[in-house]
Formats: sequence, structure tokens, C-alpha cells
Amino acid sequence: MLMLIDGNNQMFSLNNSKQSVITNGSITVFFFESKLGFKGAMLRIHVYAVEPESPPQIAQNSSHIGWDGIQQVSIDGYKCLAKYGFSFYIGRIYRSIGIPDIHGIQNIKNARAAGWTKVSGYIFPCLRNGCPRPRDQIDAAIKRVQFEGAQIDMLWISVRQNEWPADIAYNRLFIHELIKHAETMGVKVGIYTSRDNWDLIVGLEWNGAADKPLWYALFNGEPNFESFTPFGGWKKPSIHHFKVTAPGPCDVEMNYSWYP
Repeated sequence: MLMLIDGNNQMFSLNNSKQSVITNGSITVFFFESKLGFKGAMLRIHVYAVEPESPPQIAQNSSHIGWDGIQQVSIDGYKCLAKYGFSFYIGRIYRSIGIPDIHGIQNIKNARAAGWTKVSGYIFPCLRNGCPRPRDQIDAAIKRVQFEGAQIDMLWISVRQNEWPADIAYNRLFIHELIKHAETMGVKVGIYTSRDNWDLIVGLEWNGAADKPLWYALFNGEPNFESFTPFGGWKKPSIHHFKVTAPGPCDVEMNYSWYP
């Protein structure tokens, strides 16, 4: 039985309808209802299958696809992601509100427990009034990672527009102190940023971190380095963050990154 709503929002049941499904994906419905003022009519409904979004297709000669995100993922979740070709994870270990990210650190532990060998962390610096000093933020992040028994290959410092002041000289010094203190703690350091963010925060010409690996953000959906334009003293990047938060396999919401 079909239902029909007329222009006065009255609902009628179409008791005398007949329907047939045809091969091109549409349904043709014939009905006869004298009380609606017509003797017969035909309704054709087109039916389309909607496929769920699938992970980006990675070329066969590409080496590594990975992800970052704040969703908590179990050990089994990381094992599932590995089956889809994901091989590295970068977890948040410090939040912009000035505290370590215990969920991100647990994700790092889970990835290791699932057999992932390429696992790093990133810090989202706290920049508002009352935040700890740069060195204290690094100290809190790394010591919490160590206390929890987690292990990271590298610490990425996120440099993207989020309460950074307009004082470029101050921002440069802030970033420099983050890098230097992490290195004094024996941690390898990289920079996460985009060309536009780097320009706004420290200026395109500043090359004070050019000797560090670059994880650059350009959300063009293309897992390669062909879109990269040099800035900040970097001639080439180390990782490309090519797709922003999107549904991934294994029910994980993720940011997609790639490196050759």
C-alpha cells in the first residue's frame, strides 16, 4: 500500500495501486483512486544506491599512508586499520588548553600494542593568557608520555592559526623555545603547518625551523608532494596532510597523511 499527501496535507492510502520494478533502477507504480478525482495515474520513482565514502586510493608505488585524529581507537581498531594499508599514526599529546592529552597518549600506546612501528606525537601549543611557558608545555607533554609508558618517534609542533598573537617576533621566539627544549629532552622535532598559516604566524621568509622535517597541510585530496610550494626555507616536505577530517575505515574519523 502506498500513501499520498495532497496539497492540503491530507493523507490518503492508495489501496488499488500496483507496482513493478524495472531493470534501470526505477520503480513504476500504477494506481486508481476515484476519491482523489482521477481514474488512473502513473508514478515513476528512481532508485539510486549510495556508496559510503571510501578511503583515498593510494598508488601502488606509494609507501606510507597514515592518520591523525582525536577519536579514541582500540588495539583491535589499529589492527583493522592496518588491514586497509595504514602504517603510521600521529597522536595529540598536548592540548591548546594547556594540559597533556591522555586520550591521544593512550592511542599511541594502542597503536604500538597493535604492532605499529611508526608512531609519533604532536603538540598543539597553549597560547592564551595564563598558559605555561613554552618549555613547560614541552616538559609536561613529554614527561606525561614517559609516565604513561608510551613511545613516540618524533614530536611535531603544530603551527596553525589558533590564538597566535599578531606579534611575529614573539611567535618566532615561542616556536624556537618549543623546539630547543624538546631537543634538550632528547626528542626529535618536526613542524606541522601550511604555507598560509606560516605566513600569518611567523612570515614566509622566516627559516628558523627549516632544518626540521615539515609535515605540511594542503587538503587537495592528493597523496603526493606535487602541490608543494617552498616556503620558510623548506625545499621539500616530509609528510603531506592531504585530506582533513573525514570518515575512514573501521569506523574511525580521521585526517589523512602520506609520505613516499
